Amino acid sequence: MQEKEEDLQKMLNIREHDSHSLAIYNLLRGEWSSRAIEMFSAPCFLVVVVSIDQYRDYVNKNNPETRSYHCYLFTSACNRLFPENVTARCVYQGDGSFVIVLNYEQSKGDDFDAIIHTSLLDIMNKAEEHLTRSVTIGVSSPTMNIDLVSVRFAEAMEVIKHRMIKGSGGITYWSKKKEHDKKYIYPVNSERRILNFMDNGDLDSILKELRVISDEIRYADYISYDNILFIYHQLVGICIKHLRENNVSTTRIFAGRDNIYTSLASVDTLDELEKYLVRFFEDIMQYLTKPAVQTNDYGESILSYLDRHYCEEIDFEVMAEDIGISYSYMRRIVYEMTGRSLIEHLNIRRIEKAKQMLVESNLTIAQIASTVGYNNAQSFNRFFGNLKG
Repeated sequence: MQEKEEDLQKMLNIREHDSHSLAIYNLLRGEWSSRAIEMFSAPCFLVVVVSIDQYRDYVNKNNPETRSYHCYLFTSACNRLFPENVTARCVYQGDGSFVIVLNYEQSKGDDFDAIIHTSLLDIMNKAEEHLTRSVTIGVSSPTMNIDLVSVRFAEAMEVIKHRMIKGSGGITYWSKKKEHDKKYIYPVNSERRILNFMDNGDLDSILKELRVISDEIRYADYISYDNILFIYHQLVGICIKHLRENNVSTTRIFAGRDNIYTSLASVDTLDELEKYLVRFFEDIMQYLTKPAVQTNDYGESILSYLDRHYCEEIDFEVMAEDIGISYSYMRRIVYEMTGRSLIEHLNIRRIEKAKQMLVESNLTIAQIASTVGYNNAQSFNRFFGNLKG
């Protein structure tokens, strides 16, 4: 009887939590309900967005179960890190972003602002602990109107974009900027020089020109996040078009790589954006200059390495360094040789070995999963089901 009551209480707690989360999601969309009014009875609101830095890398290094557990720990911690006179409700918004709605009585000046800032610093420390990753925080302007919470949410999301220039791991507060009459800037001369350097196979000069572009962005009086993305999207597009006009197969160059434009949009900082472009041009130059025989030799080295180390936790960046090529070039070679991505080939190798062990050994599923390189049986079961039905 007691166990049934405990199970019932857990179910009620889960439903209560889901109900609160739904009310907050609706509030962020501009739709507030009686549930939201019950949760937020004070007159003042502030919206905080906490964004995981290098989120794509975080996703690649943590499976869905681990990410879900991290999310639970972090949201729970965020709700407890503010003063007692501040109601804090944290929800996961998706794409590595958490949203915290703060509700409080009329603030009392600098002391209150300092207390909130201290709580945000605590949140950054908790992120390192629970997410094993740094975060960037954007804070909206305050409002005394519940109808404007969605507008404040948009402000906090906009503030996060300042990470592109300022760098990751900081706290930025919303400030209304003056209108700028300047049109988008675009480094036309750098674009022309880069195309000429590509034709001449001069990678070093391309990399120097990329630094010229990033320096121009950094030292501009004002440049928007959208303008920065426009510059690099346009540069990539022009280079791909130029290659195709010269009958170069860009499909083969970038085989096995994620969508280039999506990857650019997911980058957090200008430094990371520049590194991505460096790898982009390294791939092009390697394709244009490496003979087919050498590519085949690399392919054999890659597949041999995977055969020897498939049951270990492989750091692909380190693996590429050991072989003597770039990570992106290694992914392309595997895709050309097998028709699969690097991670797909690795998982197939592991699952084939697991099939053999299931037949020939008396080990448990968990033991087999560990032996072939999976951290837990759940991940093993998921990959086995995906590949073998």
